Amino acid sequence: MRPSIPTLCALLGLASCTALGPSPQSKSPAGVSNMTLLVGQRFLDEDDWEPLEEPVAFAVEFDRYGRFDPAGFELGFSYAEDSGNVGAIGVDSQIWELYGGVRKTFSLAEDRLHPYLSAGASWSNAEIDASLGGFSNDIDDDALGFYLRGGVYYTFGGGLNLGLDYRKLLGADYDAEGESADGDFDQFSLSLGYSF
Repeated sequence: MRPSIPTLCALLGLASCTALGPSPQSKSPAGVSNMTLLVGQRFLDEDDWEPLEEPVAFAVEFDRYGRFDPAGFELGFSYAEDSGNVGAIGVDSQIWELYGGVRKTFSLAEDRLHPYLSAGASWSNAEIDASLGGFSNDIDDDALGFYLRGGVYYTFGGGLNLGLDYRKLLGADYDAEGESADGDFDQFSLSLGYSF
């Protein structure tokens, strides 16, 4: 399910409230680091992935940027899974991903509101399992791709971050046992992190 416009507006409205805690402490000019957990919904090509085209996705990532640097960097690990049925056959998918890239983070609203843009490379492994009765079979393959990303997070007192994230993966293709699937996706996530 894609986030609704009213939900996004409500979250951003909450982020603009400055009475929820003291202003964040100024970080060193040397840089700011963030550890972030993301939970979201991924949307794969329906023609290739139905009924597994909308897996739930989880990620943990680290990013760092210098306040006066042109850009910083990000590194992350994600996992997505879905399950369904094709007739009487049960199918499950698991996708593991490592990604990293260049990231530009902006600081607005007295260093509380942080929009960001990033681009980078992704390596992923997809495995699809099919089972019927006591019989099962699986196929898996690796894929390389690149991604574009944008989001925003709000820093509350104590360095706690809450945000929204969008990531688009391009150029990833899985091929195994004569079958192919487009690995590109759109992903919408909520993020919870900590700045240090």
